[in-house]
This record gives sequence, structure tokens and C-alpha cells, in this order.
Amino acid sequence: MRRQMNKDEQSYIACITGASRGIGYEIARYLAPYCSHMQLASKNKSNITKATQQLAKTSQCCIHTFAGDIADG
Repeated sequence: MRRQMNKDEQSYIACITGASRGIGYEIARYLAPYCSHMQLASKNKSNITKATQQLAKTSQCCIHTFAGDIADG
């Protein structure tokens, strides 16, 4: 069961790679109610934009995105 984080609770920051689909997206979706900020990374800009829009509908978490291959530095 998912729940929204209360303002009095400790906030968390999550950094998730491969967050636009599959396991990465599901992890982001699960953690969003508990985080104050999330950094999401994906190789595909279009997919990460869609994923961010979906996550923003169900969470008040501040979401930052990175589109590119993090292995490239």
C-alpha cells in the first residue's frame, strides 16, 4: 500500500537510472510518495519526459531528469 509522506517526516532523495520504463520506472513509482526530490535518468529524452509526467500526477515529489548515457560521464 502506497502512502504520501507527511510534512513532519524525514524527506528522502532518490537517484534512479533507467527510470523511463521497466524496473527503473516501477522503482521510481514506488519511491515517489516517500521522496522530497528524485533524480531520474534515461537514455531516451521522450520516454523520461513521459515517465516524469506520469509520476507527477500521483506525487508531490520534485522530479529532476537527465536524458543521456550516464556511462559517457
